[in-house]
Amino acid sequence: MNYAIELYALFYCGIPVLTSLIVLLLKKPVSLVLLLGPLLLFIVTFTDQTHLIGGNFLLVENVINNIDLSFTLDVFGYQFIKIIGLLWLPVTLYSLSYFKKYNIYKAHRFFIFTPICISLSLAIALSGNLLTMFFFYELLTFASYPLVSLEGTDDAIKSGSKYVTLLAGSSVSLFLPAIVIVANQYNNLNFIPHINNGLSGVYMLIIMIMFLYGIAKSAIFPLHGWLPIAMVAPAPVSALLHAVAIVKSGIFCLVKVYFYFFLHSDNLKNQNNHITAICCFSCIIASVFALRSTKVKKILAYSTVSQLAYMSISISLLTIGEFKATMFCMMAHSFAKITLFLCTGSMQQKMNVYDIHDLNGIIKYMPITSIFFIIGALSMIGIPLTASMWAKEYIITYAPLEKSFFISTILVISTVLNVMYFMPLILRIIFSKTSSRKKIQTCEADSYMLLSYSFTITMVVIMFFIPKMFILKLIN
Repeated sequence: MNYAIELYALFYCGIPVLTSLIVLLLKKPVSLVLLLGPLLLFIVTFTDQTHLIGGNFLLVENVINNIDLSFTLDVFGYQFIKIIGLLWLPVTLYSLSYFKKYNIYKAHRFFIFTPICISLSLAIALSGNLLTMFFFYELLTFASYPLVSLEGTDDAIKSGSKYVTLLAGSSVSLFLPAIVIVANQYNNLNFIPHINNGLSGVYMLIIMIMFLYGIAKSAIFPLHGWLPIAMVAPAPVSALLHAVAIVKSGIFCLVKVYFYFFLHSDNLKNQNNHITAICCFSCIIASVFALRSTKVKKILAYSTVSQLAYMSISISLLTIGEFKATMFCMMAHSFAKITLFLCTGSMQQKMNVYDIHDLNGIIKYMPITSIFFIIGALSMIGIPLTASMWAKEYIITYAPLEKSFFISTILVISTVLNVMYFMPLILRIIFSKTSSRKKIQTCEADSYMLLSYSFTITMVVIMFFIPKMFILKLIN
């Protein structure tokens, strides 16, 4: 028997859990231990493991009605694992410096639960069927609560409770019933292409909407509210939520569900247009919310909601090319958005930057961090020399011909709104003056912090010049 896929799954899911257990036993964060796990995953991520695609790994047999808990590696999971493997290390490296100013209990808690969330995200990436995906999706919701409420204030605990209530409530009331319906219709929850189930287009639309809102980690309006609420957490947690684990797990789940259960059906009869319209509205309204906000992290949060809607629009179009575009967009957004949150965290610690006016003239005091923040913001807009430009182009290019004009119009409107809320931040950073900092000397971020987002912003630029290296190769 070939145990390669078993070893692959155990390595990726087990290393973060082992890291968490060691930190728990040590009672305090130790740099070498904290970096070893992420470094191992980071190195292995650069190796080619495509020969393992298609492998299966049974976890628990016959959990209910002959449905197993199982792992399967497909091309979507393979790319999602690459994203997680590349980003866990910079988040950890950054956090070692960031949490020096926190009490030991909070830092210890962060370094215990972050690897657990990483492991659960990797388990979602490897899920072989809907039941397995739902199981790890729910665990991720509850495992991330200690991170969202990390500050321990009344506001943090209240926000954490709302976070769990919204995500768990939507999954139990919509995601799980949708799985039950699919199980009854297909008699199979495995992630294999399902051709035709005899359902009407309207009935399938209802199921698609149940999945869209049941998987609330994708943050589609109006079930996006948990994301801005979670901004009460420290910057490394925000980076984890927005770029590595939570929201990307939501988009990934939508990719798998829509690809395997709806793409190949001939019964939809353009009913998916309704899903596209919902996602387009979410994209625009999130940008409007960002325009109205004066808090830097809130603006970034609503920007994430809008960018996630890009990916959801792409998924809803149900073409092979759009699923490739979605996975590229996931990676491009991950590197740019994690850069923005890590830079913001450095600015908060060094210069007390919370409101947009706190950014005034900060490039004089934190030049490197400010430049990286600006590049990240420009990538969110989608200008040339950044990866997000290709992401938007791919969404338009792979759209069905009859929908390409509408999709192009939505993306243009969204891009204009992106400019309207990101450019004022950039202009404040470079040109605005403030009298309160006249006596402050240059106070750039620590070396660990700089190194972490130097890597992520470099990836943003690399993905622009060689995008084909990161385009998903879908196997027939």
